[in-house]
Amino acid sequence: MSQHLETVIKSRIPGIQSLINKTIAELETELSRLGKPIAADAGGKLYTIMEICRIFYQNFREHLDGVRTGGDKVYNVFNNQLPAALKRLQFDRQLSMENIRKLIIEADGYQPHLIAPEQGYRHLIESTLVTIRGPAEAAVDATHSILKDLVHKAMSETPVYSHLCLYCSCTK
Repeated sequence: MSQHLETVIKSRIPGIQSLINKTIAELETELSRLGKPIAADAGGKLYTIMEICRIFYQNFREHLDGVRTGGDKVYNVFNNQLPAALKRLQFDRQLSMENIRKLIIEADGYQPHLIAPEQGYRHLIESTLVTIRGPAEAAVDATHSILKDLVHKAMSETPVYSHLCLYCSCTK
């Protein structure tokens, strides 16, 4: 009887080992999908956080520097779109000698013996700044949108962030 029991046990060992190995493989796959375990002590947690930040920073920097796509879009905003928008503005009329002379005379209060053109200069500078405000804000908005997209790309390429983004709306 013991001989028979021993034979049955030995014949089932490969099946049991196969089941154990399959279960281990499934658990390891699930564990890798869930991420590495986080350290229990504060130093280990800080190290893990800093490592994640380093990987994210490296991915984001590569996008900005042009190693990966994206940084050229920021360059395009400031070297093509903004200068083109500023060229479309009509500074010739605003900065003409006639207009400057008129502003300085009006700033003096029509009293030629009191020459204090600072108020005229201030008005000229303020009006010019108001004129360029629209294109400048458009450049800032475009850059903001591009940088947000680059952050989302870098997050999706950072293993822990991409895992966390499955549970939140940070990539939308």
